[in-house]
Amino acid sequence: MFDSHHNHITEIREVTKNINVTEKKAPTDESIKLLDEFKEKAEDRIIKSFNIQDNNINGAILVLAATSASFDSMSKHIVHYRYTMNGHTYQGKGEVDKILFQRNKMECLKLLIDNMAQNIATGLFEANKENLKNMFI
Repeated sequence: MFDSHHNHITEIREVTKNINVTEKKAPTDESIKLLDEFKEKAEDRIIKSFNIQDNNINGAILVLAATSASFDSMSKHIVHYRYTMNGHTYQGKGEVDKILFQRNKMECLKLLIDNMAQNIATGLFEANKENLKNMFI
């Protein structure tokens, strides 16, 4: 039963194929240092290219003392502020607790900083209206 052997050759084709062998090496310590150096130089160039000549903030804060009796601990000081930032003038008004103001005068600056942050964000949104329209699906 297994004493015969048969070979059947029907067709022989020659196929030409190009095989490119590439040698991939792990990065060496020197190449990693060089890459990091290039990244740092690129970051430095980008940061140095920023124009910061017009980024000035000038302003004033006026605090009007509470007019109610001095024994009223719930009275509030009125804070008026006006500042110029990047060529635009902004002004606002807020209130600070009398006791907080007596402990820490920086409470007035918090009002000013909140207003500045709001104006910066609004300015960015106004400048990029078209990009913001594409954000929402």
